[in-house]
Amino acid sequence: MSKQKKQKKQKKNNVLQSMENTCDDTKRNSRAVAMISMISIFFTVTAIMFNLGKNIISNWPINGGTLYYFLWVIIVVEISIFLLIIGDVFIFLYYEFRRYDLCQKNILDLDEKTDRWYTNLLFDYIIFIGSSLLGIILAGCIYILNDTGWIRVVGYIEGVVILIVFLVVIGTFFKDKKELVWKTVKKIGIIMIIAVSVFFTILIALVSTDGTLSCSFKSDGTVIIENAKDDTFNDANIIIMDSSEHKIYEKKIAKDDTLIAIEALKKNMSDTENSPEFQSLSGEMQHWKYLFGINTVGLSDGEYYFLINISEGNTTIQIKNMFQVQEGVYFYAKDSLKKKY
Repeated sequence: MSKQKKQKKQKKNNVLQSMENTCDDTKRNSRAVAMISMISIFFTVTAIMFNLGKNIISNWPINGGTLYYFLWVIIVVEISIFLLIIGDVFIFLYYEFRRYDLCQKNILDLDEKTDRWYTNLLFDYIIFIGSSLLGIILAGCIYILNDTGWIRVVGYIEGVVILIVFLVVIGTFFKDKKELVWKTVKKIGIIMIIAVSVFFTILIALVSTDGTLSCSFKSDGTVIIENAKDDTFNDANIIIMDSSEHKIYEKKIAKDDTLIAIEALKKNMSDTENSPEFQSLSGEMQHWKYLFGINTVGLSDGEYYFLINISEGNTTIQIKNMFQVQEGVYFYAKDSLKKKY
């Protein structure tokens, strides 16, 4: 009788364990589906935050602008944490997909790894929410502190209160949790490394400008040359070659011979005396246009090559077009050409 009770109890435990395992598998499958469906959202939010970071950092304070410096830090840190979350998602999905491999024998080990990376993902998400709220509050304090009169006093009081509350919350959360403290410190170190990379990536994206060289060829021998680049005028020259590609004519384009148009972004943040001054990192865009007449070279009927070179540092941008002269009429291989650089 006692043996039968033990068998029934064992059977009951096995059933409960089986139900628990089934429940755990269901939870794991559900969160994997959720992570896959949110990947596109993560990338969209990251792209939006990166563009926001470019817009903020593009305004470089010449004097003042403490709030802008702080906003730089906040947006770069938030982008870094979000990139860290995306990394957690991909690592989590990597181990999750391995769980579905029927050839895998260490299923329990993979279950443990997916659980650990999911916990790590939640931890990073908590850091993201906490740092976002803290950043918004501190930005408000800095904005108030830049004011005058009693509003500035309110800003000081608000800042002290927030600092006390923050220290109390941190002290309560990390009390007797040395392992969690060490984990948080390591996480902050990783975020700072990513943040430096993100900041320099945004700077490179801002200061890097593309140029466009375009040529339009007319049947009367007129060539309209246009170039758009930053605020520097690059060396340019025109070369005419015969059908054997021997140079028969060359002309250097001087800046004084061109028509110039400039696009510039100017921002006045405020009309007050103490308002900060800003300089745009994106610089100016300079357009120049030059009209060249092939008919002034005095070419006889035949085939020729038109070549224009623009020097950009150690790089030469080139457009080459073959043309034919027949009784004063000019025919081209292409009526218009454009090259981006």
